[in-house]
Formats: sequence, structure tokens, C-alpha cells
Amino acid sequence: MKKGWKIEPLGELCEFQHGLTYAKGDEVDVSDNVVLRATNIDLTTNLLNFDELKYISDKVVVPDSKEVKKDSLMICTASGSKSHLGKVAYIDDDYNYAFGGFMGMITPKNGLNSKYLFHLMTSPDYKDFIGELSDGANINNLKFDDLRNPTSRERLRAEAGAAGGVEEIIAE
Repeated sequence: MKKGWKIEPLGELCEFQHGLTYAKGDEVDVSDNVVLRATNIDLTTNLLNFDELKYISDKVVVPDSKEVKKDSLMICTASGSKSHLGKVAYIDDDYNYAFGGFMGMITPKNGLNSKYLFHLMTSPDYKDFIGELSDGANINNLKFDDLRNPTSRERLRAEAGAAGGVEEIIAE
């Protein structure tokens, strides 16, 4: 970590929402209720992919809090594969899709820019940090309280200004 930076719990900078849980019997071939899962985040590019959508019955009421929101991050919080644990995607639009039970949604607050947070959480150092957090022999789990942001907002603004041209990434 760079000198002058500090570690802040992500919970002080973001809101976190657990994904939608539903019964296997709620799954259907096609409906208006679409659920994004870990398979919808490309492991290499960290982009959303819509190839394998899961549909659940239209009888299932999906709360607004369980739908992905533009400028948030979707994160895999539980997986049998350590390489998939902690993978994130930036949500670039309001898709009106839910996110599943092994997923979470991180929504920055207090001026933290979601694109900056995305770049932080896809960095090799952060992936190493996530790897150290994983626990369990079969299902690896992340707890939101264990996630952190190793910077201060003031330092981010200074770094962005020094880099030139990236200051728009850091919200005032």
C-alpha cells in the first residue's frame, strides 16, 4: 500500500445488498423475472454477459433492493471456485434484472465513484486480497464486513490529478 493511504472498511463507503433467494421450483424456461448469477460475469473481462440467464416465475415478487442498479457493482460472494469468488462487474444500466443469492450488490455512497471502485476491485492486488479472505473447503464465502478500500478519498483525488485525465473518475 502506498504511503499516506489508509484502509477503510468498504461498509463506510458503500451500501451492500445480498442477492435474491428463491426455490428451485420457481425456475421456469421464460418469464419477465430475470436473475443474474456469477456465470453472468466474465472471469477474464469482468463484463456482464447475458448468455445464460436464469428465469423465475412471474409469481415471485422481486423487491427493488434485489435488482441491479446502474453505477453499482455486482460481486460473487459465494462459489465452489476460489477463482470466481469476489469477481465483480460494473452495472452500466438499469436492466430490471434481479441478482441471485450467491451475489451481492455494492453501491458507492458519499461521492465514491463506482468506476474507480470497479477498477480497484479488479486489480491483481485486490484479487490477491480476496483470495486470502476465502474460507471453507467446498463453498468459499465473502463477508461484506471483511471487504475494504485501501485508500482515502483525499489521496484518490491527489493521485487522479497527478495521473492527468482521470480526475473525472473520482467524484467530488
